[in-house]
Amino acid sequence: MVNQISSIPSTIKNLKDLRWLNLGFNPLKRICDEVFSLTNLELLSFTNTQITRIPPAIGSLQELILLDISANELTSLPSSICGLSELSAFYLNNNRLRNIPPDIGKLRDLSYLYLHENDLQDLPDSLSELPNLSVLTLHKNNALDIPLEILGPEFRKTGDSNPPANPQDILHFYISRRGGTQRPLNEVKVLVVGEGGVGKTSLIKQLRGEIYNPDENKTHGIERHKVTMECGQIGPVQLNIWDFGGQDIMHATHEFFMTHRSVYLLVLDSRQNERQTRIDYWLRLIGSYGANSPVIVVCNKSDQQVMQLNWTALQREYPQVKAFSKEVCCYHSEEKNLRKGLDELKNHISSAIENFVPEVNRLIPTTWINVKNELENDGRDYLTLEEFHSLAESKGIDDNRDRQVLLSLLHQLGSVFHFSEHSIFDRDRTNNSAPSHIEELNVLDPGWVTTAIYKILNDPVLIRGGGILDRGSLRRSLNELPKGSVRYPKNKDDFIIAMMRRFEICFAFDGSHETWLLPDLLHEDEIDTGDWTKGIAFRYQYRVLPASVIGRLMVRLHTLINRKFVWRTGALFAQGACETLVRSDPETAYIDILVRGGTPQERRAMLALIRGTLAAIHQSFSDKLGEKEQIPVHGHPGVFLNYQKLLLLEAEGEDFEREIVDGKLVKISVAETLNGVTERTARDDDRANLLENPWPNMVVHGNVYQTTGKSMTNNYSNINISGNVSNSQIGQTLTNCKNIVSQQAEGDKKELLESITKETEAIIAALPPEKQGEAPQITNSLEQLVKQATSENPNKAWYEISATGLLEAATWIKDYSGKIIPAVKDLGNLLGMNN
Repeated sequence: MVNQISSIPSTIKNLKDLRWLNLGFNPLKRICDEVFSLTNLELLSFTNTQITRIPPAIGSLQELILLDISANELTSLPSSICGLSELSAFYLNNNRLRNIPPDIGKLRDLSYLYLHENDLQDLPDSLSELPNLSVLTLHKNNALDIPLEILGPEFRKTGDSNPPANPQDILHFYISRRGGTQRPLNEVKVLVVGEGGVGKTSLIKQLRGEIYNPDENKTHGIERHKVTMECGQIGPVQLNIWDFGGQDIMHATHEFFMTHRSVYLLVLDSRQNERQTRIDYWLRLIGSYGANSPVIVVCNKSDQQVMQLNWTALQREYPQVKAFSKEVCCYHSEEKNLRKGLDELKNHISSAIENFVPEVNRLIPTTWINVKNELENDGRDYLTLEEFHSLAESKGIDDNRDRQVLLSLLHQLGSVFHFSEHSIFDRDRTNNSAPSHIEELNVLDPGWVTTAIYKILNDPVLIRGGGILDRGSLRRSLNELPKGSVRYPKNKDDFIIAMMRRFEICFAFDGSHETWLLPDLLHEDEIDTGDWTKGIAFRYQYRVLPASVIGRLMVRLHTLINRKFVWRTGALFAQGACETLVRSDPETAYIDILVRGGTPQERRAMLALIRGTLAAIHQSFSDKLGEKEQIPVHGHPGVFLNYQKLLLLEAEGEDFEREIVDGKLVKISVAETLNGVTERTARDDDRANLLENPWPNMVVHGNVYQTTGKSMTNNYSNINISGNVSNSQIGQTLTNCKNIVSQQAEGDKKELLESITKETEAIIAALPPEKQGEAPQITNSLEQLVKQATSENPNKAWYEISATGLLEAATWIKDYSGKIIPAVKDLGNLLGMNN
């Protein structure tokens, strides 16, 4: 039963100790004055409540750390909001704000500011004075006219491989652009994709006016070309064309080049059917990396056969498809000219650029364009950071911040590769295994990187050897390239390996730094791993399953792989007493997870680790793979139940699901099926994510409020108001924390987190009777701290709340002499949270 509260009772003012208050998704329309008497509030949400005004009394809530007033009808904010000195996270997105208070720079602790999808006309300079701001979202504020390359990935589309933009870069670009001469870039990236052998390279040559070659070699990797095209009222636009090799093994690195602010040409072979062209796969892949970039479907080789597709249905399912070139042929010779459809295709490209790529004529400082042109004509494969800054300064870019923002923009445009703070190198330094020269290459020609990597991935010796790469075979392979020993000197080998690790296509073999394994080159034969009938099972069924998903899982969890049982589409993972078989079938698009050994709780924890890792990989595809989670029904082979449906049935108090088995309707226990694979607390989180509830679990003074939808429910089966959570749930949370630390932390961070986890267990064991109800809150605080500490982009607000909770728990223990207080302090210093 979902709350539909239209007014807040005045008696709420009596809850003087209330720290968290979530009234989101209720038709309130206004905030009553009594709320502002709750001066101990730390987290407050009025998201999606139809409110149109925030009273000035909001300034009385001086303890607020998180304030969520997103998705309302706000057009302005009171200046008193700038007095919330403890505020760390501020959600203002999806309103109608035209400006924000000029004194917002007074919020010195503000780390997260979400302003996307408003109507902002300008930004106050004081935003750049926020010393702790780590996330700033300004997407879809058209009047600000900030390029997407500067804004970075949109909200909810960030991840390990797609970090948010630096707020200071965004603000510096916005402020500095007010002066100096500017002109439109008038360039657009055109990405040509499709299966191997469909004629992509021949098509590009015809667009460039080159001679047709009937014996054109296949593209291995990525080739880049330029051509100028008239685009309506915009005028001449330079097309930077990227020709992608179609072989599956290439797709693992495509995501680093398939960007938004682009036009995509999906080339099909008209002689093939829909399944052979994998049109659904390609459109989803484009959607995952290119967002709403326009797509033109090109049916090539139509001299031999005209392709028949359900054009209307395709555009309905994939609205980013803006046009079809249904009959295209590139073939011509002195004796025969069969070319057709090329002029129509050029018109489609021109129209797509003019109507669907508004950034193409966005103004950019002229000096920036000069540096970009100089770099592209430089001829060097790589520059040091110092060389780049020297070049930019010689072109009139005197400010160091301007040069840094420009470098970020050039990286997003694909003009250069730039990894100034490479996380892999950071981990190597922690392990004292980073070569001293590893950061020498800061500004790279993308072609230099991809040529090397694609040569290794297509090396026949490595393929026959099952993907085992050592320094000798790396050197041999690179030397076989034209001028290989000159373009790729031996002292660059470590960097090439590091880039392959960045792309998640290799990992150190047997823990050494001399041998690596490339999962995409493993042998295909599945290895027999024995009987799994007594374990637990879980399945992901995909709409499309890129071959790189299983390989990236292996890379991320390679320390758990049993080296005797690994093949191209599967592997055996082991942790403690548990073994886990993960195997994929790209043809039928599923991944099975089977877990055996250990206790039921340990098996569920192991499954949670695999699922969590896959979820992160899915997110890197912008969740466009269409995956569905399924649980096989015990005793009924081939029968699967939808996991999300079971979650909702449990939330509604349903005891049974009904499924047709062998022509009969069978009742299947919801609780028994779910309990076999997940803990109840984990399911509450899954339910919250399913319904996009930003506050899945709320803990207020030992009371665990577990929500199942976008608002709190008043069904006692879904709200724990007593705080009496079972010991198994506490133990599961502690196990989850240990797993995260084991797999995702290294060096000093790992040592500190292990110490904090051990101290937390001791604190829980020593709790006095009157404080034992606080145990769930303590474990939740630990879990939140561990998650933030191991995240690529930790949320300072959540970290501080969880750290405070653990330190407070230590004060409840009489004569406490443990180490949690210095450990938490040292961890905060390590993460930069105490600045």
